[in-house]
Amino acid sequence: MTLHCSTYLPRYAPNRDLEIGITTLDPADHFVRKAMQNIFNRGFNYLLALVVFVATCLPAVTQTITGSITGTVTDSSGAAVGGASVTATNVNTGVQTPTTTNSDGVYILRFLQIGRYKLSITASGFSSSTAGPFMLEVGQEAKVDARLSVGSLNENVGILPPPISEICKL
Repeated sequence: MTLHCSTYLPRYAPNRDLEIGITTLDPADHFVRKAMQNIFNRGFNYLLALVVFVATCLPAVTQTITGSITGTVTDSSGAAVGGASVTATNVNTGVQTPTTTNSDGVYILRFLQIGRYKLSITASGFSSSTAGPFMLEVGQEAKVDARLSVGSLNENVGILPPPISEICKL
């Protein structure tokens, strides 16, 4: 006669057939299960420690010690000036960082050291413009727009005498 009763078996033992009070448990099953539980628990603990470590390090990775300057360069009518040269100069160190505006007149200077900056904007056919000095702080994105006015074009026209070979033909 065979009884099926799992309430009398230990928690780790499988539900096995009992033959009138005699269990047919293999002692190796208990040790294998305990070993697997220990491995799983250790692996889970290591994984949990790794997740906690990475989560605490993320704020340090995302911190920046630089700033950026962006803006739009337009003419006196408000139209975008593409191809304008924009140079940011760190007043304290003298380091110059140049860039050029895109077709929409937008420029971006990234990863600049914090400090006092002045901007110099030049474009062909326009008078140059300056902005600043102003303070650039950590993580700041300073927006500095510039409006250029039409400048004068100076052309030097020189009249040269004709070549000697032309004079000799006369």
